[in-house]
Amino acid sequence: MLKTLLKLSGLLVLLLLIGAVAIGFVLKPKDLPPLVSYDSAARSGVLIQNVSVLDVEAGRLQQDLDVLVAGDKITRIGAAGTLNATDGVAVINGNGQTLVPGFVDAHTHLISLADLPGRVKLPNIERNLESFLYSGVTTIFNAGESDNKIYSFRQRVRDGEIPGPQMFVAGKFITAPDGHPVRVVQLMAPKWIRWYLEPRIAHQAGTPAEARAAVAENQQDGAEFIKVMVATLPGSAKRISPEVLAAVVDEAHKRGLKVVAHIDSTSDALMAGNAGVDHWVHGVYHDRIPDEKIQTLADFKIPMTPSMIVFENTSQLGRGNFKPIPLELETADPEALKRMTAIGDKTKVHQELLDWTDHLRGNRADWDSNTQRLNAAGVTLFVGTDFQPGLFPGPSFHREMALLKKAGLSNKEIIKAATINPARFLSNEQDPPFGVIKTGKQADLVLVKGNPLDDLNALSNITQVIVRGKLLKRHAMPTQ
Repeated sequence: MLKTLLKLSGLLVLLLLIGAVAIGFVLKPKDLPPLVSYDSAARSGVLIQNVSVLDVEAGRLQQDLDVLVAGDKITRIGAAGTLNATDGVAVINGNGQTLVPGFVDAHTHLISLADLPGRVKLPNIERNLESFLYSGVTTIFNAGESDNKIYSFRQRVRDGEIPGPQMFVAGKFITAPDGHPVRVVQLMAPKWIRWYLEPRIAHQAGTPAEARAAVAENQQDGAEFIKVMVATLPGSAKRISPEVLAAVVDEAHKRGLKVVAHIDSTSDALMAGNAGVDHWVHGVYHDRIPDEKIQTLADFKIPMTPSMIVFENTSQLGRGNFKPIPLELETADPEALKRMTAIGDKTKVHQELLDWTDHLRGNRADWDSNTQRLNAAGVTLFVGTDFQPGLFPGPSFHREMALLKKAGLSNKEIIKAATINPARFLSNEQDPPFGVIKTGKQADLVLVKGNPLDDLNALSNITQVIVRGKLLKRHAMPTQ
């Protein structure tokens, strides 16, 4: 039964883990070989010679260039053959390759499991960080987390104690009493642990005063953003009131914090937009946006992270349709990949959740239509995955880009959504310190074979990753 439940709700993994840790029934993460390590040959920097550099803003290649990295910055860019390496500088031949900015996953939850386990076990957080880096994701937006452990991992990465992408963090979810994700706990968690989980998974704010207190607590804990739940998932979840939502936004903005809103439907998007939120997390997948509402949504000037891959996978879990991509074969536990193809037993799953997954499959065409029409109307899009069971951190980012391509976005648009667009939002700078390749910018770089403007799949054909100026060695999982 537990295995099936975990397949149908990624959030429940975290809920059960919290309870399992509290009472001691938990298994340690499986030991796996490291996916990345720092290259000791690059003591003083990195010189990439004779490479094409992708200008993500203009959507064009600048060919035959040398790029020099020292410290954590790009220090010089010049014509091929004009820059020389000094002692301790690693030299990379970039011929036939393209240098792109490190990718930004604009919707993830680090303290999660990619696997669909048959037993409760702890997430391997350091392994998750490595998997992001292996796949070229050098920045992540942790868009809500119930466990304050996230802040210690953010600091450990900043201090260089462990390798990982730079991390921006939204604090504990703010929702209505019995709202999402609390309602999921009520439907799915066993009674013996439900009492423990419900008050810990999210701030349940029923009044403006409670909403303001939740925002203040999150900021005190270390949150850089505020995540509010507007969606009613599943259908019986309570919706946050307009007054409480307005208080969340007002208090956050007074404190200099942006608000990201979990939405599922057109009505969610409109409610969040009217409240003045700064970002829509998830696209509209619950219904088809009426044509006359597309421009209304675009006029809010609010960016959106569609995160279609999480619904794509959730709607198919337990059906045996999963086929791993090369990056998953290179990074994931082979046992986890095998479990992804299992056929699940649905007999003991709450009917309301089964109805929800059936609704997902029935609305599949609407996701593409909504994303394409919002993009055409001028809504700025980000690439983000919503890391849950069934989604492998890093590789799922490349799956999301493929879904955006299927939805009708151009390669240029997708690359901007994977780099400079979210970098601007997270840094609050029009000329962001990362997400672009310019002299003086943060040296988060990915070298790929081919030209991604012509073939988006080139972005998955990674040869080198540099994170904050440090050259990584990538260690693929042994071939089975």
